[in-house]
Amino acid sequence: MLPVAELEAENKEIDDLRVILTALIAHSDLRNNAVFCELLDRFRKKLEAHLNHEARALYPEMLSNRDHDMNQVAEKFVDNTHELERILNGYTKRWCKSYHSGDRDHFIHETQEIFRLVDERLHLETKRLFPALMGTSAQH
Repeated sequence: MLPVAELEAENKEIDDLRVILTALIAHSDLRNNAVFCELLDRFRKKLEAHLNHEARALYPEMLSNRDHDMNQVAEKFVDNTHELERILNGYTKRWCKSYHSGDRDHFIHETQEIFRLVDERLHLETKRLFPALMGTSAQH
């Protein structure tokens, strides 16, 4: 059985954190708070766990499926996952240990870009990935 409900719940948690962090990042007093750092780290870990969950639970089966459309969906999501992980790793190296040092405007801009990319990814999962999975599970 495909873990679509689990993945949707993970998406909700990630999106909830994104919404809260988006509101906090606009305020320097809140952005410089240790709780902000904890929430940002939780967001990063939940996103990484979610991407790993999909990589284990979905893509191998999708990529080996005889359905060409299913293969294409999987390939696009795998490529997007690799790109998102690359961007997130660079971001983490630059900011997660010492975001207080350096250009705060650049930190804010880059963080907002990460949030935009994650929002776009979650939207694509909801509109493209999960429906594709539900279509195949209904056939089995």
